[in-house]
Amino acid sequence: MSPFTAVPAPLVIAVCTEFSVLMLARYVEERARGRTQDEAVNVGAVRIGRAFVASGLTLSGGFVVLAASPCPVLRDFGIIVALNALVALLSAQFMLPPLLMRADRHPRIGGFQLGPADTHDALASPSAATVGAA
Repeated sequence: MSPFTAVPAPLVIAVCTEFSVLMLARYVEERARGRTQDEAVNVGAVRIGRAFVASGLTLSGGFVVLAASPCPVLRDFGIIVALNALVALLSAQFMLPPLLMRADRHPRIGGFQLGPADTHDALASPSAATVGAA
């Protein structure tokens, strides 16, 4: 451990936050258009996916270059940041969509506009209809 290996934490948190916000914004936008949860995740991932992956791989690739450095501190720094950026990218790409769908069903967190396929569920449960309309 060195100060150089402690520096990546705020950087990785910022990158993961950026990826998460982009995915969340795309999901909310698709839900506002009236899509179901599954459609919102699928359409959002397709529309933002390539740019998302390109950004994450470019960031990781930039730090992988430091891994070829003869200086051990720079080499460790490059490896740690590159791996952490890849984990952030994969987490936002594969773990966030199911979490968004689950949060959308939660009575306190949810409240996105109901899509056509969700209206049947809202009619079955009056409390879900009032949450969705709020």
